Amino acid sequence: MPKKYTILDIARLSGFSKSTVSKVLRDEPFVKESTRKKVSDIVKEVGYRPDELARRMVQGKNTIFIGLLISDIFNPVFSEIAVGVGNEANKQGYGVVLCNSPSAGLAKMHIEMLINYRAAGIISTITEMKDENIKYLSERNFPYVNINSKIKDIKSNEVFINHYEAAKSAVKYLIRKGHNNIAHFNQVSLGYGMKMRFKGYKDGLEDNKILFRDSLVLQDLNTREGGYNCARRLIESGLKASAIFASNDLMAIGAMDFFAANGYKVPDDISIIGFDDIWISSLENISLTSVHTPKAELGAAAVKILLERIEKGPDFIKQDHSFKTEIIERNSVKDIS
Repeated sequence: MPKKYTILDIARLSGFSKSTVSKVLRDEPFVKESTRKKVSDIVKEVGYRPDELARRMVQGKNTIFIGLLISDIFNPVFSEIAVGVGNEANKQGYGVVLCNSPSAGLAKMHIEMLINYRAAGIISTITEMKDENIKYLSERNFPYVNINSKIKDIKSNEVFINHYEAAKSAVKYLIRKGHNNIAHFNQVSLGYGMKMRFKGYKDGLEDNKILFRDSLVLQDLNTREGGYNCARRLIESGLKASAIFASNDLMAIGAMDFFAANGYKVPDDISIIGFDDIWISSLENISLTSVHTPKAELGAAAVKILLERIEKGPDFIKQDHSFKTEIIERNSVKDIS
């Protein structure tokens, strides 16, 4: 194994002090040009690489990476958020360690690991983050930011969309297109965001004098398979629905799979609107109308707040950042008005 040179080695080889070598490595002004050249030549010759972690600790910075907790690595929503987190973190000189944490136990393990390995802070996209995990971070005054979730009775920095208003806008969109019998596919137990989307669906109907019917709410996993199952149960039940508001695009696409496999045409036989506007939804053979959420922007904003929290320490003032949504119209909703 080749020798790993240290700054002390460079000082010994060059004949200059460690502080002089450090000034050259930091490209500080006022260093004699011949000294700069001699040190630089030795650095190139031996292939010296500075210890970035040590350098940042000298500057009073904890470490060079942040942790990102996600609950489902296969869900494109989290992939797009992760891209936003990664791009912004890299701009600021940080790396990102991504932890797939589908359970509270794994989340706790990953939090402890990130703290032990001196992560600068943590961003969480887990929609149902357990109170004890957040308390664990809070009690240690460890910097963290939540994306699209709220933890009861605990103050945390949050980046989010208004799930409730966005869901109401989806329902009102369907009503404007002439739909009165609107089913809802959701996994209400999943967490804050999905509960707010359900509430937005219910209030969107009632605001427009349309009777809410519990029988038109079908629950399953918030996945493509869950949407497929909900569509099957809707047809088996004999309930008449002209449109479906799915709580996310994966459920909507799963429902479209079921209808296509059983001779139903979207939107001629039934209309569907999704939520999140993942990239798959724009594919020509899917063309799903969906509520667009700015996923990469959410991730980037979370990084900015987290790094400000790290920089300011006890002087940091709690921040929340809300993003707007919009409906992207494609070909899955029929106007029957």
